[in-house]
Amino acid sequence: MSDIATIEPSATPSTPKKSSPKASCSSTPSNSSKPNGEAINVSTPNSALHLSNQYGFPLNYNGQIQLIFGNMFAGKTSELLRRLRRYQYAQKETVLVKYINDDRYSKENVSTHDLVQQKAIPTDRLEKIASQLLGYHVIGIDEGQFFPDLVEFCEAAANGGKIVIVSALDGTFQRKQFGNVLSLVPMAESVVKLKAVCMVCGKDAAFSKRITDEQQTEVIGGSDKYIATCRKCYMTRNTPYSKKSKSVFQDSMLEEHEECSDYSEHCEIFSPQKH
Repeated sequence: MSDIATIEPSATPSTPKKSSPKASCSSTPSNSSKPNGEAINVSTPNSALHLSNQYGFPLNYNGQIQLIFGNMFAGKTSELLRRLRRYQYAQKETVLVKYINDDRYSKENVSTHDLVQQKAIPTDRLEKIASQLLGYHVIGIDEGQFFPDLVEFCEAAANGGKIVIVSALDGTFQRKQFGNVLSLVPMAESVVKLKAVCMVCGKDAAFSKRITDEQQTEVIGGSDKYIATCRKCYMTRNTPYSKKSKSVFQDSMLEEHEECSDYSEHCEIFSPQKH
């Protein structure tokens, strides 16, 4: 296994002063969408107060939301860590949050595919750890698509003066909206969509294609389960996969890519990562 570069988190923040809530509200967490799929409006003064009470961030409206999304292997987590480092250089207190079920490289660290890691707080719902984040200036969230309360948390934190940086997949392997990520777009000060390189032909890739037989939406994995593809390779190429050998996958793709001179240069990338 190759060496792992680790980024140290910023110092433990000072404990913020608690403010008394200005109005009572239900402690029941709200969802990012109604049962019929209609988004809940979290952009009104009343909703801002409700979210402030729910998540514990005192209102001052001095924060912002930065959204980084794209497909697999586009460098989303790397960009998230880069932005956190910028604030760390300026002596800002930063913290990183990860999805608790993503333990591909570590249970306690966020990791890029090239094994740059940073300590993170694992959770399955952001409301559960909101009280731990009050004293930080910058909050990074990796794999944002997995958090059901992503929209409410980010809005509450930004209204409370926090800089919230989210990296997330925007689409599933079926090219459907993933979680509530796209609902953040009209609420964010900064939105960037990153693209990978097609692992079949080498063109720009905007889509994640699954190469295993699993059908459920949440299947966490790396190059052992997904490849990045362009539109043409996503729509027209079969992707059979063999855990014992990559030859089944490659042979099938080669038959359909005789016209593609770039294919042979990218063939080796299909094998699962070895650590």
